[in-house]
Amino acid sequence: MRIDNIYLKNFLSHTENSVSFKGKVNVIIGHNGAGKTSIIDGIVYALYRESNRAKANNLIKLGTSSATINLTISNDNSKIIVKRNIPSGTSDILYINNSATARGAEKVTEELEKIMQMDRDVMLSTIIVRQGEIEDIFRNLTNVMKNIMKIENMEKLTESTGPIFSVLKDINSKLEYIEKSEKEYNDVKISLTDLKNKYVALNEELKDLNEKEKEINEKEKEINEKYDKLTMIQTKYNSLKNMLIDKENNLKKILQELEKMGDLEKNKQDVENKINKLAGIEQARNLFDELKRITKELDMENSDKNKLEIEISSIEKSLQRKEQISNEYLRYVEIEQLLEDLENEEKDYNNKLSEKKIREKRINDLREKLNRIKIENLDEIQKNIDELDKRISDLRTQKGQSQAELNEAEKILTGFKDIKDNKCPLCKRPLDEEHRTKLMQEANEKYAEKKKEIKDLDKKISEAQSEKDNLTRKLDNYRKNQTIYNQISHDLNDEEEKLKELEEKLKELEEKHNYYQNLKLEEKRLKQFYEEYMTLRNITEDYLNSKKQQLNNISKIIIEKKNRIDEIKTKLGNLTEQDISDKLKELNEAKNELQKINIQIGKKKTYMENLQNLQESIDQIKSDISKINFSEEEYQEVKQERENILKEQKDIISKISEIKGKLEQISISIKEKENKLTEIENTIKDKTKLENAKKKLQKLREDLGEKGLQNYIISAVKTKIENNLNEIAPMFNLAFTRISLNFDASTRGQKIKANISAYDNYGREFSIDMLSGGEKISIALALRLAIAKSLMDTVGFMILDEPTIHLDDERRKELMNVIRSSLDMVPQIIIVTHDDEILEIGDYVIRLEKRGSESKVFEEVPGND
Repeated sequence: MRIDNIYLKNFLSHTENSVSFKGKVNVIIGHNGAGKTSIIDGIVYALYRESNRAKANNLIKLGTSSATINLTISNDNSKIIVKRNIPSGTSDILYINNSATARGAEKVTEELEKIMQMDRDVMLSTIIVRQGEIEDIFRNLTNVMKNIMKIENMEKLTESTGPIFSVLKDINSKLEYIEKSEKEYNDVKISLTDLKNKYVALNEELKDLNEKEKEINEKEKEINEKYDKLTMIQTKYNSLKNMLIDKENNLKKILQELEKMGDLEKNKQDVENKINKLAGIEQARNLFDELKRITKELDMENSDKNKLEIEISSIEKSLQRKEQISNEYLRYVEIEQLLEDLENEEKDYNNKLSEKKIREKRINDLREKLNRIKIENLDEIQKNIDELDKRISDLRTQKGQSQAELNEAEKILTGFKDIKDNKCPLCKRPLDEEHRTKLMQEANEKYAEKKKEIKDLDKKISEAQSEKDNLTRKLDNYRKNQTIYNQISHDLNDEEEKLKELEEKLKELEEKHNYYQNLKLEEKRLKQFYEEYMTLRNITEDYLNSKKQQLNNISKIIIEKKNRIDEIKTKLGNLTEQDISDKLKELNEAKNELQKINIQIGKKKTYMENLQNLQESIDQIKSDISKINFSEEEYQEVKQERENILKEQKDIISKISEIKGKLEQISISIKEKENKLTEIENTIKDKTKLENAKKKLQKLREDLGEKGLQNYIISAVKTKIENNLNEIAPMFNLAFTRISLNFDASTRGQKIKANISAYDNYGREFSIDMLSGGEKISIALALRLAIAKSLMDTVGFMILDEPTIHLDDERRKELMNVIRSSLDMVPQIIIVTHDDEILEIGDYVIRLEKRGSESKVFEEVPGND
């Protein structure tokens, strides 16, 4: 499986970038903070939807609300595309050969783990190597092995807090409970017998009380009948007595009222004579009211007449003014129409005038921008870059030759160190000590010379590359400036052409604009006359005539009202308003008195009728009372006897309820005891099953322990990884015949102890600490690949994040040689670095630059422009 492409949108510092991995060794290079490691984070997140940056939302670019990651991977048979979204995982999709295979975050991750044949933790421990962690596999091998073998899961099963121990603890608890239950069984049986005996005794007592209850109920029935009968008689007797008292009281009140009333008929005759004498005063009052009303109306009519005369004078003046300003009004109306006709052309003129100012400002801005842009000779800079490319190529060729000679010298030195039979390792001829020393000295000198030569060449390559990078950046900037300059020049020409057209159109519209402005001035001068005329528009000759007619009508009404006033004064004579008021008051008082007398006469008649009815009713009530035979003493005796019977009945019912409550409680207790006995019997019955289960769980815990299945798994996995390691290691040209892994998992709860040893042709054992830097790096990568191969069918890629960090020059050279050798085992290697030296081994380069807050990606093939 190899990685083909990753697409990142709003992911960390990547606004929108697509990165392809087209080479065998793909180098991602850029300064710190350029967004290199973010690409690796994107690959891991796409595969497992997990991140080392705490919350997934932390991966979203600042200022945006969501992120998208699309990863394309492939092998010989399949093309796989993973689409992930942050924050929502519901829209995650997995495509295999353009067919949607899984949807949703969990389903996609589950399917990818099957495809990759390993989970995230194992991948990060093997084929993805974080910054400076190539050799950390030796230190973290125990944790990696635990993840692979899932030993922790088995330890959790068998440890003191695990599920097996928990079940065993539960079984032991149940067995202890059974032992206690066996002792409790006899106590419960004795208690049950006592309860049953008590239940029988209470039942006998309840039967006796039930018989007594029947007897007292019969007595209660008899006394209630007698008591109810007497109560009814008492109620009727009391009711009649109360009625008699009420009737006699009413009779006394009526007799007292009749005595107070006296001779009402004589009083009535006197008042009626008085009213007849005062009858004519009401007509005089009406005439006086009419006189006041007409006098008031006359005052109002005279006021209206004066106002109307003033208004007629004002209307005559307004008509005269209206005639004076009529010509100015007509001219204003005409100007309004002319302005309306010219309105659109005036707007067009003003719009174009504003547009002219905007374009003039824009032209000035564009000219200033052109003056600020610096234009360089691009061909000269490109020529310098080409020369530097040739120089770097020549230097690398020289370095390759020197490296070959260095390797040859190193090979000679190694051959002399391992010499056994005093024969030259090159020509196989006999070799004495002097000749051997001389050859070794020459080889050492050659080795030191080539070493220095390579170091000098590396420095020159680095300097030339740095100079080339600077020139390339300058060239890019100057090209951008040239593009910007051309675009601004083009925009400036367009603006000048448009300004020229605009000025011609303004010239065409200028005459109408001036005419419009003159009309506006005249409109302003005439507006006051127009507004004055509009206030007078409703004043006409007809309106004036109607007002004069109103004046004539009011004058006629005034004459009529004066005549009526004279007529009323003649009828009233010398009678004053006070005289009329006094006599009216006297008349009203007489009428009120007559009304009261009539009411009293009505009441007297009613009293006389009620008096006779009351007397008849009193005689009838006295007769009814005498017919009722009621004795208060007899009633009280029966009432007391009834209360005694009810008390006795209540006591019996209370005792019955008490005994029934006890019987119910005892019945519940008996049922509980019987259920308890059944429960204890069922508990004791399970004893044999629980003892057998306990033995089986103890055996299972022992089998899953460190001497059982764990030991078997460790042995099987160790063999597979060790075999893979010994297949892979020779491809790194190591001077070892075998590498072994040793694990010790004998202590429960402790980490697996892992040891790695290498053996040479002589069977000598070397621990990791005894190896050279290059050998450690080679074995570290081989071990990672061996572990990955034990889980996957084939290892398709390896990712190295800043592998040269903290390494000196020598170790970096060794690392680069190891990476070259790795291509025989891993088809694709992705290296994240800020070290230009790594470019030597890359056949596809991905450059990253930080521009503001965004990461920009540039892909290139070394050696191509």
